[in-house]
Amino acid sequence: MELESSFQWLQLQADDYSAWVSLQTLHRHPDSLLAGLADTALSHGRDVLRLDMSADVAREVVEVLRLGDSYQPPADSRLLTALKHTLDYLGLPSPPRLPIRFPLSQHYLFVHSYSCEVVEEAGRDCGLLLYSSQGGWAALDSEGPECGDPRPANMDPQWYYAATTLPSECTGAGQDLMLVAGPESVSSYLMEAHSRRCHTVPSCKGHTGPCVSVQGKAYMLGRHGAAAVSCFDPCVNCWFTAAPMRYGMYDFCAVSPPGSSLVLTFGGVDSSTGRHRDGIDLFDPRQRGWASSGACLPRPSRGLAAAPIDEYRVLIFGGSGGRSASMVDLRNWRLLPAGELSSERQQMAGVAFEGGVLSLGGVDEHEQFVDVVERYDTVSNMWQVIGQLPCAMSHMTVACARVSTALQLDQMPVVESAASRRASTPGR
Repeated sequence: MELESSFQWLQLQADDYSAWVSLQTLHRHPDSLLAGLADTALSHGRDVLRLDMSADVAREVVEVLRLGDSYQPPADSRLLTALKHTLDYLGLPSPPRLPIRFPLSQHYLFVHSYSCEVVEEAGRDCGLLLYSSQGGWAALDSEGPECGDPRPANMDPQWYYAATTLPSECTGAGQDLMLVAGPESVSSYLMEAHSRRCHTVPSCKGHTGPCVSVQGKAYMLGRHGAAAVSCFDPCVNCWFTAAPMRYGMYDFCAVSPPGSSLVLTFGGVDSSTGRHRDGIDLFDPRQRGWASSGACLPRPSRGLAAAPIDEYRVLIFGGSGGRSASMVDLRNWRLLPAGELSSERQQMAGVAFEGGVLSLGGVDEHEQFVDVVERYDTVSNMWQVIGQLPCAMSHMTVACARVSTALQLDQMPVVESAASRRASTPGR
């Protein structure tokens, strides 16, 4: 119990936390809801006021009352968000040092899991991989506050994970969150993009399919080849059952264009027949139902990738359908040619990044891992090889998130690229 010496005081309680606060402190904001509640309690002869909030939030509220402008906010972004909402509800002003959100000015790729020869031989990966256009690739796989691997200790590289980014504008978390979902035997987690702090969340039952973000919630599609769909709400840290897909399928890709409430799926393998699909289906969580778009891929395909170009156009590429890429316009559901990849491959990662679309890694027609990175340019309607991955890999769990420029990749251990290793090998 905390005690503040004063002539007249009131005990604030929340869960197992309690603190004595003077009426003089409470009446610094006489028009606030908290001051009104305190006066009401005292008028009824009570010197105890119970607050409907967690003990951690109540402790911070008391510190804000006592310290005022000298209050130092905690580092936990979730606690900061809860504190801000509570202060608004109680009618108390936020102290000047309480950040509303982190400065989000630079995009980074976070590669949470991946398959490569290192994983297959050593049973572990190279750590959490990050990429920025300014700093290149880096691996977080050592000790220390800046370069330590923040992922849960039981992160199993032998399992396939799914990831999506929950934008800060939709969650109120003050920074982008990345949901990384795995099977029940391993940890699923939310990672804060700015601080890279991880919070364990419940795992979605069954194996993971594609995961997309729609209006602050994450949707897991087609677990273990089934038609089941689950929705994760970060506000309550829980999964809910959503409307099932039209077909049970696997090896398909899914995307939700920015600013849209639609979820689109492309291709895949029909679980009941084993046939490759060419369908494009859509789901609107507001309508709680799935439907066919009426459009079809140029050919049935599995293992393909997709990424939004903007709110109206989606790029589909790779897979068993060959090197050709297509662009679907959601305004009229027309499919247009969108160039060709440098080689045929499946199981690559597709992600929208800095105004373009990237194709990362994959498996070629000889079932060998690929380390190539290609970028699609919307102006020239062509693909261009722009670099290589740290090592050849496929089945990459990639999320693009915004972080502060305070994150300096050049201070982290950089993974040598496959091209550099080949160039430095004698006899090559």
